[in-house]
Amino acid sequence: MRHAIRFLAAAVVLATVGAGAAPAGIIGTEDFAYADGPIAGQTGGTGFDYDNTTENDPFIGHTGTTSDWTNVGGTPQVQSGALTTDGSNSAKREYNGPTEGVTGTDERYGAINQDGSRDAHIVFYAVDMTRAAGNSAWGGMSSYDFGAERIFFGVPGGEAGTDRIGIQESGVGTDYGSIYLTDGQTYRMVAVLDFDNDLLGLFVDPDGSDYWDPATGANTADVTRAYTNTNWSTAVRLGSGSLVTWDNLVVATAPEDVGLLPEPATLALLAVGGLGLALKRRRA
Repeated sequence: MRHAIRFLAAAVVLATVGAGAAPAGIIGTEDFAYADGPIAGQTGGTGFDYDNTTENDPFIGHTGTTSDWTNVGGTPQVQSGALTTDGSNSAKREYNGPTEGVTGTDERYGAINQDGSRDAHIVFYAVDMTRAAGNSAWGGMSSYDFGAERIFFGVPGGEAGTDRIGIQESGVGTDYGSIYLTDGQTYRMVAVLDFDNDLLGLFVDPDGSDYWDPATGANTADVTRAYTNTNWSTAVRLGSGSLVTWDNLVVATAPEDVGLLPEPATLALLAVGGLGLALKRRRA
């Protein structure tokens, strides 16, 4: 049933966008298809050369200046085509270019924030996350503002012993959800930082009925948190206090690029479409 719903959702999204419309904004994808060894300095995957400034027409989209993975703590490793972090190891990847830092034009070009000179004011992360057996430490993905962590999505340290999901705003507080992850099981984690609607969200294994509406902030996230900070989001970091395996990372500016519906109204269209299919089958 889920596969059928996903198929219908994709069809509705395509019909809604219309022929000839620009594709949704994928900042970058990463499948960690590297030889075993340190992740630092690797530049594979696709994208991570995103230009989000309306001032840089006609370069909005992708500049061709790809960023690389940078160690934030320890030396995270690629093993068997996936990233592993352990012992508070972590690595981040900027949305654009090799020139990093507040004064680096590449990192500034790719940044997401609430500023009117920005094309997109929302960023989505999606990644496969597997906590090793016996893991009782923090682990998750973070939005970085140049060199500073601002938002953490995943299993925060406060209830890491129970594997409870949550969203943590650095130095401010944490909102927890009602989902407790199972060690050794792979989950599709989808995070949202929405500057327009002053809202953060986290989904665990979203299916074809889950949505995030960028226009209103309406959503079906498993945990949300109000967020009115005006910082920038320039990079995604993956890290953990104990062994976690990561794969199939997607960073994007549109919900459909991470497996979510773009708005609740789409659900009504899906329902109508499903009803039409059912009536057609009955008449056949």
